[in-house]
Amino acid sequence: MNIDVSEYKACERATYFIEKKMNSSISIKEWVIMRYHMSICTVCKHYEKQSIWLEQAIRKSDSEHHYAQRNEQLKKRIIQKIEDSKP
Repeated sequence: MNIDVSEYKACERATYFIEKKMNSSISIKEWVIMRYHMSICTVCKHYEKQSIWLEQAIRKSDSEHHYAQRNEQLKKRIIQKIEDSKP
């Protein structure tokens, strides 16, 4: 199986733009290049879907972790207040 280096470079560039778009903003030129490539490359289109899914999963996990930490802190404060109010 021969891999055309120019195809690899196009995919590498598209995935760079996908990641850049998820973390900041990309120019219109970059967006057009990325979208054109993804219109002909199912692998990069799938990569973008997976990246979005992974980013959402990480954010949800971070949010749940933060929520659990806050609940644990609240629990400790309540227990401390109960112990402080004992005669």
